[in-house]
Amino acid sequence: MKHFKILVIAFLIVLIALPAFADRKKIKKGIGPMLSSGRISLFSNPPRYEEAMAYFDTVLTDYGPTPEAYFYRGTIFAEFASKEYEIDGKVDFFNKMTSAHDSMKLACENPEIKKNLKEKCADYQSVADSIKAGYWSTNYNEGIKLISRIDKELLPNVGNATDSATIESSRMELAAAVDSAIGFLRICAAVNPEEYRSYEAMGLVYDRNENADSALYFFTKAYEMEPSNLHLIQSIAYSHIQLKDWDNSIKFFHKVLELTPDDINTIQNMAVCFNNLQMYDSVYAYNQMAIKTDSTIASAWYDLGQLWLWRSQTYSDSTKYFKQEGIEKEANKYQSLQAAALDSSAHYYCHAAYLDSSDAIALEQCAVVTMILGNYTEAIEKFKMLTAISPQVFDFWVNLGDCYIQLQKFEQAIEPYEKALEIQSDDKKLWEVLLSLYESQGMPDKAKNASAKIKELEG
Repeated sequence: MKHFKILVIAFLIVLIALPAFADRKKIKKGIGPMLSSGRISLFSNPPRYEEAMAYFDTVLTDYGPTPEAYFYRGTIFAEFASKEYEIDGKVDFFNKMTSAHDSMKLACENPEIKKNLKEKCADYQSVADSIKAGYWSTNYNEGIKLISRIDKELLPNVGNATDSATIESSRMELAAAVDSAIGFLRICAAVNPEEYRSYEAMGLVYDRNENADSALYFFTKAYEMEPSNLHLIQSIAYSHIQLKDWDNSIKFFHKVLELTPDDINTIQNMAVCFNNLQMYDSVYAYNQMAIKTDSTIASAWYDLGQLWLWRSQTYSDSTKYFKQEGIEKEANKYQSLQAAALDSSAHYYCHAAYLDSSDAIALEQCAVVTMILGNYTEAIEKFKMLTAISPQVFDFWVNLGDCYIQLQKFEQAIEPYEKALEIQSDDKKLWEVLLSLYESQGMPDKAKNASAKIKELEG
């Protein structure tokens, strides 16, 4: 019985001591064996990625920053990304890959980490760079191919579609290409977040999709990395134009001009922005600069014609005011300014029409201002050109007839007025003018028909 009690007591002591013995046996493997176990799992056939990842995670938890563990973690995440089908999943894995390889680089540069753990840092970095370059270039090239397809095929298809079914299918195809391109470029940004071209290309995709806000966001992100890149500065300026943010457009177009002082498109865009801000002195200055840079730019001449016409109207208001107040000296001064402004307006409008013979609007403005100035012979030539270009426009024929009347060429005024009435036959006032002309030129039959038409219009 005594021995039994001793045995029981000894057994209890052993039981009590077991946890302590167990703790003593749970000894951490050394960092070398842990890394070796991770490599074995990784390079087994087939690879046991999860198991390998667990070993490398344990190394980092137990031993702190270790270049090799970070390197293999990044490599495993790259493998996971290559097997993932969903874009969001791919991007998440590539972000983790990049983070692991960045941590590896920091560990390699950390002087507090033992030298023996950093012996293969150059090899690790070389492989990591190769992985990054491979994934980046593959996905970037795919994204650029899609941008090219969007430009050359999909956008024209949307523009040329006529029936609703074709329009819808073209838009769906375009949307799919946009989504795919953005997906490839998001991967690029995850693989190498310091490469500005990924963000620039995303900006281009959103620009093609008429999403100016998103385009501006990515162009700006790229610009922050490459602040002297001319194309990015231009893209940001144009995005601001699409958003009608004229002040910021001007700011970035200024930067473009600092790099390319004679860029005619930028100079003209500056003029457009200032015009939208109603800063007409600046509009004038930039259009003059455009003409100085390239005197064949018709649009700059046209814009200056508009500015002088606008100024003539302000002088006209002042003339009327001083005449009403009986201040003849001031009225005459502003009348002279008005005439000079109209003369300048005609000069610029007519030169714009000369430079671009297809611009009927410039030619019309040239003809109208010339007629206002009383240069009827010159105006007749302009209105003849307009009636040849657009014979269906009622006002062109009427103005041509009016110029002949001003020159007292009454017989020659008849045909333009008749042409006008072929277009718009219910103009009672014009029929009355024609009736007078018919009577004065000895055309009784035509006068009789005109009189009947006037009575008909009077009801």
